[in-house]
Amino acid sequence: MFRLKFNQTVVLTLLSIAAIIYSCKKSSDIQVEPPLPPGASPAIRDAGVLNGYPDKMSYYPGDSAGLFTSTDSTYQNRSIRVYDMEGKVSFVINAEKSYNQSPQGESPSEEGFKYEHPIRFMIPANTKTGVYLIANKIPFVVKSKEENVDFTVVYPSNTENAYCESGRRSLYTLPVAKMVSFLRPIRFSEYGGPGFLKWMLKQNYNYNVICDEDLEDYKNIKGKILIIIGHSEYWTRPGRRNFDRFVAEGHHALILSGNVMWWQVRIDATKRQLICYKGLGEPPVADSLKTIYWKESKLKYPIISSIGCDFDGGGYGTIAKNEGWEGFKITSPNSPLFAGLHLKKGDIIRCPSREYDGAPLTGYDAEGVPVLNTKAMKFEKVELVGFDFAFRTVKTVPTAIVFKKTKTSGIVVNFPTTDWCTSHNFSLPKIADITANAINGLLKDQNMFSN
Repeated sequence: MFRLKFNQTVVLTLLSIAAIIYSCKKSSDIQVEPPLPPGASPAIRDAGVLNGYPDKMSYYPGDSAGLFTSTDSTYQNRSIRVYDMEGKVSFVINAEKSYNQSPQGESPSEEGFKYEHPIRFMIPANTKTGVYLIANKIPFVVKSKEENVDFTVVYPSNTENAYCESGRRSLYTLPVAKMVSFLRPIRFSEYGGPGFLKWMLKQNYNYNVICDEDLEDYKNIKGKILIIIGHSEYWTRPGRRNFDRFVAEGHHALILSGNVMWWQVRIDATKRQLICYKGLGEPPVADSLKTIYWKESKLKYPIISSIGCDFDGGGYGTIAKNEGWEGFKITSPNSPLFAGLHLKKGDIIRCPSREYDGAPLTGYDAEGVPVLNTKAMKFEKVELVGFDFAFRTVKTVPTAIVFKKTKTSGIVVNFPTTDWCTSHNFSLPKIADITANAINGLLKDQNMFSN
């Protein structure tokens, strides 16, 4: 590297310019943290909470919780703000003592950071179900105690953990980790579904939010609809079984996610680890539990049987050169999903996406519209409502579909993109409207096909 050398005059000039620019900033340009509730102790700045993690991923209102933190200084009797998805302070945590800590052990990514002296706090009894951010960065889920809700939303906690590199390793780094701990700092990302979660707060639905691990207990899935958001790539077998059971029993599913159910994982609830060997050096285990691609015949559980699409058929969008239009070209403008939107066949619903899923095809019709391979899908009824072009070694076709697996099963609506629920895309024209049409129609058990 070359080191740039400046003489004293240049340095002083640059500093003077910087000072002038700073002095001209409006007070509104400066980040001001929100006020604390009456009676709260002085707060640790959000930036002062360097990182941390909860002792669990999800809780009920009234539960006792533990928060492990590392702060920039030692604090005593201070408050830490907890925010909802709109950026409002929901409640505060009283930290009797918080100080700077470092990860312990040789493999903190796999074994956890092992911070000491957790801050104990209670989830307030009146806390609404949802995803919350401690110090605007540390996510956790509050579940609903109510049984009579409209639908359940799944926060993709497994995938957020898989991609997280806290402690220097993830399921993608080199060298790759074979397992990653939930007991380490895992930041909330755009692929956690912030656009949808923020929008949901402003609606009049009565809902329930859970995390991936909660899918393993069927009792956690409440309401008429199960909604999958964000980037939901890593699924356990119990989670998939419960998804399929829910639909088979006549309930509905709305998939606003891409690259869904791509890897099988296992969760060690005792050690708080997400396990995925990806076919390399896995200790002996039953074939059905091997942590490999769900599409592999050894697992006998193809992805298409659950959601009608998979990543092989969808591929990469904005991160690869392709012939697409960064959205879905409408094929069924009369679909109830598009009610009130005045769309025509061939119109584009803009939704730039990194990754997609796609259904099996037999080819294209005379107008260049993909033709679904209904024989391979083996569903009672399926309809293509939109498509894009993407790439995965070859040209691929992401497909937005509606299907009903059997005469007695529920309906599945699948807009198969990792980016539908991001802050940017959910603010684009039509995205929120289509989402509302899907939810409202499924809640009414409406026929979601165009014919």
